Amino acid sequence: MKNFNNNTDNKDEWFTPRYITDSLGGFDLDPCMSVGSHLKPIANINYCYGGLEREWYGRVWCNPPYGKHTFVWLKRLADHGSGIALIFARTETRGFHA
Repeated sequence: MKNFNNNTDNKDEWFTPRYITDSLGGFDLDPCMSVGSHLKPIANINYCYGGLEREWYGRVWCNPPYGKHTFVWLKRLADHGSGIALIFARTETRGFHA
């Protein structure tokens, strides 16, 4: 099994292995791409800053920063209505019951 722990600096960003995102098909927008990411972009258009305030369109890939705003990102994706989010399945958290 491959190691999914791609966060070794104790930051709020976790990177998804490319073979997973490639298997999901193409994406038009990544509204929360990591600043200075060394990874190849997942979507055609990528926002490094201000993704919650900017326009979302097309099929969205959303791997939000983890922290107090995670569920704000998920609500925005749900309201947008087209895309995939990847977060930890921490079903004991308040956000899963909102």
